[in-house]
Amino acid sequence: EVDGSLNPQTMARCEVATRLFRQGRIHGICLTVSAERVGHLMANEMRDCLIDRAVPHNAILIDPRGGNTAGETNCCLEILEQGVGANPQLSVTMADVEIIPISTWYHIPRIWWLWLWRGKFVWRFGISWRHAHWADLKIEPLKLLNAILRPRRSAKLVCNPTT
Repeated sequence: EVDGSLNPQTMARCEVATRLFRQGRIHGICLTVSAERVGHLMANEMRDCLIDRAVPHNAILIDPRGGNTAGETNCCLEILEQGVGANPQLSVTMADVEIIPISTWYHIPRIWWLWLWRGKFVWRFGISWRHAHWADLKIEPLKLLNAILRPRRSAKLVCNPTT
C-alpha cells in the first residue's frame, strides 16, 4: 500500500470482477475512480491487476473522474449514455448493457440508491465479502444518508484527472 499498490479491499474487488468476467457475466469493466496513492492512480493499478489476472486490456475502460462513489456513478452513467469511450470495443449504449456494480458489501445499499436515483434499477451486484475497512462501517450510514438527502450535490467529479 505504501508503494501505491492496491490495498486488500480493492484487490478483492478486482478478484470479483475477474471472476464475473471469466464466467461471462460481464463483458467489460469501467474503472472511474480518481483516487491516488503515493502518486499512483488507483484506476491504473486496478487495470494492471485485472490484466495480470487475464482480463483483456480491450475489455477495460478507464475514465478516472469519480471523486467519490456518487461521482463514479455519474461518470459511468455518462460513458454509457454517450455510448463512446477511449476504447472502441467498449463503445456501448445503455440499451446494450446490464449494469453490475462491484464493491464491498457495506457499500451496496448506497450504490443501489445512487443508481436508482439516476433512473437505473440495478438488481445484480458483484459483492466482495472480504477485507472490509471496519472504520468505514462507522461512516457508511452517514454516507448513505447523504446520498439519499443530497444525491446530486454529493457527487464529486474530477475535471482534469491524472492519467
